Formats: sequence, structure tokens, C-alpha cells
Amino acid sequence: MVDTLMEISLLPGFTLRYKPQARSKSIKIKAGAFRTLDVSYPASVSLSVVNDFILNRADTIRDSYLKHNDNTNALFDFISINKYELKFGDRKLQFIQSSDKHKWGTCITRKGLSTFYYHTEEDLCNYEIAGAAIKAIIQNASRYARKLLPLLVKELAAKYSFKYGSLSFRNQKTRWGSCSSNNNISLNIRLVLLPRELTEYVIIHELAHTVHKNHSPRFWNLVTQIIPDTKLKRQRLKKMNYSFLNM
Repeated sequence: MVDTLMEISLLPGFTLRYKPQARSKSIKIKAGAFRTLDVSYPASVSLSVVNDFILNRADTIRDSYLKHNDNTNALFDFISINKYELKFGDRKLQFIQSSDKHKWGTCITRKGLSTFYYHTEEDLCNYEIAGAAIKAIIQNASRYARKLLPLLVKELAAKYSFKYGSLSFRNQKTRWGSCSSNNNISLNIRLVLLPRELTEYVIIHELAHTVHKNHSPRFWNLVTQIIPDTKLKRQRLKKMNYSFLNM
């Protein structure tokens, strides 16, 4: 539950989400996207005690967040870099400013074109509107990933003589992909947000794990045989930070 009044009086500009937990032994504050803070605390502790805890540490909490976690503008930056339009194969998600307040924060899809409406650029830095926009991005990415990635994995596996088990997809926060001991491959749906060559690099990386289960020199030799600029691809991939989608 978020108490807007508490948000204003305790930490202006931040959204607090309170989570009483039966097994919790202490008050904990976890940073979320778009200046949100998840406050977990023992169910036996009153909300006033929790708020006193926050108030007494307000400056420290705010400074720490702004130094280490502030990605308030990340969604807007991502959308503007892509010129307010994301393409998912024959589908498209566009972001349009609207003066109709009833449309703000909504996404309407017609004939493969999804349109997300917002009022001002500041809305895309707001927790609620940004959350709705991110939901639209994830939904479109998930739909396209399940259509594109199976074909791409099959194509690359055949081209380089790899054999794999099942293929699954997840919306993961930290991993682009994984390969199990049974050669079952799991891929992050966010791969479709990457440039094509990086998507292929991740797939080759996981296919190579069907041969070598660790990151031994033999594993990297195999990957590099297929992708000579593997080191460069790895460096580029590390810079692809989509943590603002973790809402």
C-alpha cells in the first residue's frame, strides 16, 4: 500500500510502498525504479514506528538512492533514442503525446499498431505512467520474442551444428539467457530490444554451452570461432542496461 501523504511529508519526490511481513525481523528499505522505495517491516510493528524510522534517516536514504539507483529518466531516454517508436517485426509500439487526459497511461492496439498515450515528457518519469509504459513494452517484446527467437535459435543451431533440448522464454532482470545440464535453453524476452548482432551473440553463447558447460578456454574458443569479435560484443552487451524495466 502506498500512502501519498506520507510520500510527500517523509520523502518528497519518492513513492513508498509498504509491505508488512509476518516473518520479517527488522525494517528494510529496498530501492526500486523511478524513485520508488519498498519498505518491508515486521507485521507487529506499527506504521508510525516505520515512518519514524524513515524520517530519521530521510537524508541518508535520499542521498543513497540518488547516488546509486536513480534511473528516473531512463525510460524517457530509451524511448527518445528510439524516436518514440519500437518495432517488433510486423508490429510497432509508438508513444504519442495527447491532450485527452482519459488516454494518459493507456495503450491501444489496432491492426498490429500499439499506441501508448501520455501527457508530458515528465509523465514518462512518473512511477504510475512509466509503469504502464513499461508494461506495454514488455507485452510487445514478449509476444515478438516468442515468435522470432525460436526461428533464430533453430537457424543458428543448424548453421553451426548445435543440438539443444527445449526452448523457453522469461522476462528476467539480470540474465540474458541460460543453458541447463540437459541442454534446455532459456532466453530473456528483452533480447528483442537489443541490436540483432547482440541477440545472435547471446544465442550462440547459450548454444555453445550445449558443448561446454562452463566458461573454460575451450568454451570461449568455440564462441570466438563463430563470432570473432566476441570480446567487443561482450563489452557492448554489458552496457545494455535495461534495469528501468524492472518494475
